[in-house]
This record gives sequence, C-alpha cells and structure tokens, in this order.
Amino acid sequence: MRCLCVATAALLLSACTSSSDDTASVEPGDGAVGTSEPGTTLPTGPRGTDEGHVTLMALAPQAQLGAQNLLAGVFTEADRGWLNLAQCLTRPSTYCVQEYPVDPGTWVPISTYDDQIGDAILTRDLGPTLQLGPFTAEATWDADRNLGYYLTDLGMPSSIPETLGLTLGGGDWPAYSGESDIEMASPMVVYEPDPRSGHTFHSANPVPLRWEPGGVGDVYLAVVTPNDSRLFHLEDTGAYDLDFADFDLWDYSPVTLALGRWTFGEVEIEGNRVTLQVQSDQYIHGEFRDVEGREELRPAANCEEAEVMDVVRPGTYYGDISDLGSDNNPGAFGCTGYSASGPDGLLKVGLEPNQYVEFVYQLPQDDASVYLAEDCYRAGATCLVGSDGTGTDAEVLSYYNESDERQTLYLVLDSVKFPGLPAVTDLFTLDVSFTDLLTDVLYPECVDAMDAPYLETGAYVGDVAGHANVLDPIGIPTCLVSAPGGEGIAPVQLAPYERVTVEVSMPGSDPILYWLYQCNLVESCAGYADTQHDSFESIVWENDTPFTENRYLVVDSAGLSGEYYLSVVVE
Repeated sequence: MRCLCVATAALLLSACTSSSDDTASVEPGDGAVGTSEPGTTLPTGPRGTDEGHVTLMALAPQAQLGAQNLLAGVFTEADRGWLNLAQCLTRPSTYCVQEYPVDPGTWVPISTYDDQIGDAILTRDLGPTLQLGPFTAEATWDADRNLGYYLTDLGMPSSIPETLGLTLGGGDWPAYSGESDIEMASPMVVYEPDPRSGHTFHSANPVPLRWEPGGVGDVYLAVVTPNDSRLFHLEDTGAYDLDFADFDLWDYSPVTLALGRWTFGEVEIEGNRVTLQVQSDQYIHGEFRDVEGREELRPAANCEEAEVMDVVRPGTYYGDISDLGSDNNPGAFGCTGYSASGPDGLLKVGLEPNQYVEFVYQLPQDDASVYLAEDCYRAGATCLVGSDGTGTDAEVLSYYNESDERQTLYLVLDSVKFPGLPAVTDLFTLDVSFTDLLTDVLYPECVDAMDAPYLETGAYVGDVAGHANVLDPIGIPTCLVSAPGGEGIAPVQLAPYERVTVEVSMPGSDPILYWLYQCNLVESCAGYADTQHDSFESIVWENDTPFTENRYLVVDSAGLSGEYYLSVVVE
C-alpha cells in the first residue's frame, strides 16, 4: 500500500553569515531556544548595508517527530554569503548554504552550523515582532551565542493564503508592510519512501523518491549525513532515484532526506534587502549500509515461489527479509536449537554428488537463524543442518552431498523476534560457496601424520569417528581447552612469510583446532581456536620468519560426531 504524507507550510526568516565545511544531521524541531521573554528589544549596532532572510518552513509528520511549522528571522549588518541564515542560526542542527543549485538535476554541497557563523555577524533589531502573512514571530535574544533573531513554532495552521506579505515594525530599519511579497509553496506530498518509518539506504541500488508532481514552487532535496551533505534541485516529475554510490559515507551513517517545494521572493526596504523563502518539506530518516561489491538477492516469500526460482549461485549477496512473513520455524528443539519466529525467506539450493556448500549469513543488527531443509513445506521437520548462535554474529552453515545423486534443498534465511521489538531492522548479507571435495587428509596417529604429505590449498571431507583420544591439551597454558573426543592430524609446511587459513565444519559436534610444534607432544601447542558450542572453527598461522617452518594441525572433537569438512588456503 502506498503511504500518503502531506507537508503543510510554516515560516522561517534567515540572514547571511560566514562559511563552514562541516556537516551534520537534520533534526527538525531541535532549534535554538532564546533566553529572553517575547517582546524583548534586540541589541543594535553601527548602521550599514543590511541583509535579512525570511523562510516559511513546514515540516510534515515523519518517523522521529510529528509535524511542525516554524517562523524565524534573522537580520544582519552585512551580507556574509549565506542564503538561509534564519534556518542556519535558529536551528543550528540543520544545514547552511551559500548557493542554491540553479538548474534541475544539479546539486551543491551544504554545510552545518558552527559557532564561527554566529561570531561573524551582528544582528539587527527590527521591533518586537516579525510577521509574514498571518504568522508572527517574536524577538528572541540568545545570550550564549550573542545572537538576536525571530523564531516561533506555529503549530499546524488550518489555512494559509496563496500569497504572503512581510510586515516589520521598524527599529534599526524603517517600518515596512507588504501584501503579496511571496507566493505560498504547495504542500509536498511524498509517497515513497514512507516518511513515517525508518529506512535502510545503500549504495548498490538508487533510492526511489516518489511524490505528487505539479504545484507551486521548485522541488529541492537536501541529503544530510555526518560527512557528505548535498542540496539537489529536481525536476518536478514526481520521481527521482537518489544514488548513494558516489557519496562519501561510512557504514551505519545516519541519513536524513528533506524533500520539499520552495518559493522565493525579495523585498527592498530603503537600500536594505530581504530575501523571502517558503519551504514545504517532508523529512525521511534512515541509515546508510555499505553493500559495495555485493549483488542484490531476493529470497522467495513462500514455497510456491521457491520451487520455481533458480538455484542460488556462488557469490556475495545482500537482501531484505523484513517485509516477508514468518512461515517457518525450526522450533526450540529443532536443528538450530532455538526458535526463530521472525520473518524468513527461502532459497533453492542445487548440489551435485560429492559437492560441499558453505553459507555465511548475517543480519548485522539483528539475531539471525539459518537452516537447510529437504522439504520446503516441512522445513523444520526435514532440517538437515542449522546454525543459530546468539547475538548478531554471522551464522556459518555447511553441508556435503555424499550421495551419488543430485540434491535439491531449501535454505531458510530466518530471524529471531524478541517481545516488543521488531524482528528485522537491517539488510542481510549472504556469502555462498560451492566446492568439490577431496578425500580425507586427517590421520589418527602421529606416526602416520609425520610421514604424510603437507596440507595444500583445497577442500576436504572425512571422518574422525573411529579415531582415539590420544591428544588432549587440557591444562596446557598455550591452549587451555579440553577436547575429549577423537582427533585427526595433518602436517603443514609454510615457506617464509606464507600464511595458512584453516576452516573446519563438524555438523553435530564441537570441533577444536590447534597447532603443535611436535606431533606427539601436546605441550608444544602453539595456538588454538575454540568458540565453544559451535560446529564451525577457523584458525590462522602466518610464518613471519625468513625460514621454512613446520607444524601439525590437530582437528579435535567433542566426541559427538566424527564427520568433518576442511578448507585450507595457503597463500
């Protein structure tokens, strides 16, 4: 269903100041609060060529805040090059601009407020109030920043005239009263993304912005992030695709989009110039995720879709399951050991005989669960292998087709839902790799391992179920682990400055990896890997010497199962 959000109008007055290259997030409604009572006379300064900027700003309902309409104004002793000073000074968490993009399709960089902007100006007193059409802002003095301005939260006015006139009571300037100094901007109606929800933006695909085209005012888009903020001038076609690929953004950067219609006017009062601006803005809040280099993957929502989809290919992917249903659940006593009642998606997996597949699945801000099933319609009951560690760490799942026939299986990308919290708020990432496995390379005794060939890069499958528990590093200071099950041993040799990475998966067991300098001496342990109660382990050894070195890899088990899948990379 499309969301319809309407931005009503509000008023903001602004004046010019000096530059800043920093950026900050736009947070509507948290502007500066003056320290004086309404009606205060503002300090005056030496007379010169003065500038004033007036902007009527309407902020429609959004995800973080409700609707708000602001009338503000700033008048200064000189033009300092800023074009939206009232917005910049009265709401210092917003942005400041020194130019507007002239042609549709172009953009300019925008900066945040800093104290140097306020320090560089002297504000003028134009009486106790400022009025634009039916809206009035009262004089405010901010002693902390030594600034005088006009600012009022207008609430939600029921009706706004088509044209607005500026009224000034006099003071440092002559009095002025106009009737139609600026045309009222039409409300901005945004359909997509839904302004009432938080969103995840990323670099792989543009963000589709959709609004109701036609109306009074040019269309502008402010994109505000911690380190790269821009103001775009858009064609009023009702559609624009915002591409974050060329933005300088970090992973998890907060992002605020302000899409609005703006009108402009200008008034000259005895040599003093006032720039008028009306903004009808709709704010959209979200977070940027860096998925550069990954391909988008769309899981099936149900088994009917999964059966006719293509099998998943090797690759690195990202995707979204937050809008999918919760049709599958392995159960608290199922193959993952935990219930997973959050949204889930399905992928079809094809495995040739003697082929090994590994999946690395993660919801970086959520608790993920993943399992591989024979029957899509009975995934929990026909689960072959699953993984569900606690927290937001990646889930690693592997499976070996040891049969003589091709297998078609179904991978369930699931999530855990906690009471009172959303189940999924983030994109998922998935790494898929297929390997044709080599034969068993782990030997049951040192006498065999010492005469065996050195391990080489490759993927291996085997079994240590019949191996004895000869080595157990319990109590060894360099290992400090206990491995009560049988183990397998293989020799490894590294040339100077070579590195070896070993990964093992032992479905149904809890493997432990460690290195030995001497095969039959467990006290010579040179490092280990044991995450505890996990079927996957990984260990790295780097020979940082100018000499060739030998070690022995020990793949030990907890005795629950002996089948293993071993990946070795020497580089």
